[in-house]
Amino acid sequence: MPEKNKTCFFAFPERLRNPKAIVLNPPFDVVKQRLECRWMKKEKKWNEDNLDYLRAACEEYEVYRENPNVLYLEDNGDVERVLEWLSDSFQLHEQNI
Repeated sequence: MPEKNKTCFFAFPERLRNPKAIVLNPPFDVVKQRLECRWMKKEKKWNEDNLDYLRAACEEYEVYRENPNVLYLEDNGDVERVLEWLSDSFQLHEQNI
């Protein structure tokens, strides 16, 4: 690890080095299907039709699946799970203040 990166372990507490986050990363097939529907109505955005690029982008976010500070979702319909996670996160934060 470069020396400048080691400094963060002393300068910043764990909660700042590893913050909580919500990642919405649907499976590649779902992303592709949604884009194809949108393409019928609107123009394609930069590099959207490059399926290798899209697949790689989806796969890059999968590293967050096992991170305990990340709520990893594949479906945007799980509102109750998000609300519960946020509530638990704020309660833990208040306990640590």
